[in-house]
Amino acid sequence: MFHFAGQYGWLFGITVLPLAEVFAIEFTVPIWTAIIATLFLQERFNSQRLLSLVLGFVGVLIIVQPGIKIINSASLIVLGAAVCYAVSHASTKSLSVTDKPLTILFYMCLVQLPLGVLLAYQNWQEPNLLAWGWIILVSVAALSAHFCMTKAMQTADVTLVVMMDFLRLPLIALVGVYFYAEGLDWTLFLGAGCMLLGNLINVYSPREKMVKT
Repeated sequence: MFHFAGQYGWLFGITVLPLAEVFAIEFTVPIWTAIIATLFLQERFNSQRLLSLVLGFVGVLIIVQPGIKIINSASLIVLGAAVCYAVSHASTKSLSVTDKPLTILFYMCLVQLPLGVLLAYQNWQEPNLLAWGWIILVSVAALSAHFCMTKAMQTADVTLVVMMDFLRLPLIALVGVYFYAEGLDWTLFLGAGCMLLGNLINVYSPREKMVKT
């Protein structure tokens, strides 16, 4: 239910806010996830992870360059969606201890299906053949991403896994350059560099602790 609410808030946000602002708010998810994991999953939040989190978020701000007037009612809804995603990630980590990734995905879809039907019923429109193709593509890609993230959470802290999500932003920007002829700005490389450095610090830290023990 939290994941469904997060998706709803994000989709609402992209219809009323500039994409730069939506992405800037969305990428606070690792911050909320780290807080929730520390409080409820007893995960360690050391200085390396704090540095990684800061570098990742700085990279986001460098790339999206959100406007100063970012706080309004719509942005608060997107912020709420980010918190919902964080709760969903933490819950997935907790479930991954006892359940397989496909089991978690199955029940997530089973719960979300009636919620989606109820909310979409009044404004339902039958998709055409082209729309069905895109729906299938989005469904397969989204389920594959969820499976990979759930599988990763079986062997690593949720904070470590979610911080890797920062790299999605420069990858999306490269897709825009290649497929949609969007401009390639130097800020993309600078922001991506901050994210990559932050993730390298984050990935190296747990390994270093394991060697010492």
